[in-house]
Order: sequence, then structure tokens, then C-alpha cells
Amino acid sequence: LQGLGTLFAQKRPITDTTYKTWQEPKYGKISDDGNFIGYTITNLPVGKSTFVVKGTNVNWEKHLINLDHIKFSSDSRFLFGIQNGSTLIRLKMGSNELTDIANSSGYTMITVGGKDWLIYKKADANLVLTIENVGTGKKQLIHDVKEHISLDESTKILIRKKAEAQNLESLYILDLVSGNLRLVMKDSELSSNFIIDPCRRRLAFTV
Repeated sequence: LQGLGTLFAQKRPITDTTYKTWQEPKYGKISDDGNFIGYTITNLPVGKSTFVVKGTNVNWEKHLINLDHIKFSSDSRFLFGIQNGSTLIRLKMGSNELTDIANSSGYTMITVGGKDWLIYKKADANLVLTIENVGTGKKQLIHDVKEHISLDESTKILIRKKAEAQNLESLYILDLVSGNLRLVMKDSELSSNFIIDPCRRRLAFTV
């Protein structure tokens, strides 16, 4: 009994610094085909997080540090996310094939009818928007893009482009399927106060 008492006496107390090192699994995800699952472990390593993705029917597992904004493609072939706040990651499921795009300002994934379009722009002065059909790998580059907005549950997005004249912009609608860019308003002083209805079907703005 004396030895048992000594053992309990040596147990470290829980303090406000102790729980800061605790790890917790959260934010579970599963691919559409059910063949892959993922979850984030907070504080692994301490002060960071680790996203674990693994196969449900195969012996395959990958660990990615500090990955956020995580999405599986609708065909369950790829995993996308932002690592360390500025690098776009694409991981091919069931493999070690990982590609990254540094200095990314984020990404948008638009899925319609089982097809995915990956849209991203680097955080630099070139203002080049990349639109990629995830299924086919076909890319379209649009230059001088200041902002893009998804309008509704369709394959169309709104694009604000910098015009040649200083402080002016042009407004376009891009059809993701055809790649056609339709001009809505040219060389105007567009306000940044865009208002979109909750269904993302109507847009209002001032010039």
C-alpha cells in the first residue's frame, strides 16, 4: 500500500499548460465512394495539426501537416487542401502522388452533375486565375482577374477583370463547361459592394 501511495503521489498535476498539449481527433470526412476517410488530429505535433487520410478497403495512409479547407473530389480520385495557409495541395488517392502550388491565395471547388472544377489564383501581382476540369485535367487561364464569385448551383461564375484604364474594371460571366467568357460591363468603376441573394441567383452592385 505504501508503494501504491507513492505512485499516486508522483502523478503529474493537470495545469493550464498540460491540456495545451492534448491531442484530439476531429473534422471527419469520407469520400463519395466510401473508399477513403480522413480526420484531423489537433496538436500533432504540438501547436500544429495533422490530417490523416486512409483507405477503408486498402492498406494505404498519408499524414499531412497543417492542412485546412479539405475536400475530396466528387469522383474520389483526389484530395485537395491548403497547407500552412498558402500552399494548394492535391493528393491522388491510394498513391504517393502529391502536387503543390505555392503562394496560393486559396481555391474554390465547384461541383455540378458529378463534375468538378478547381479554381485558384496565386497571391502575386500577375492576377492569373486558373480554372481546371478535375476529371479531364484541362486548364483555362484568365489574366488580370481581381475577383471571382460563384453565382448559383450552375457552371457559371462572375469574374471582375482589371481594365487597361487605371481604376477601371470589366465584368464577365464565365461558362465553365464551354470556357466562353461573356462581357457584362466594360471599363467601369465597379463597387466592391456586390450583393448576392441567398440562392446565389441574383446579383446587385453599384458603379
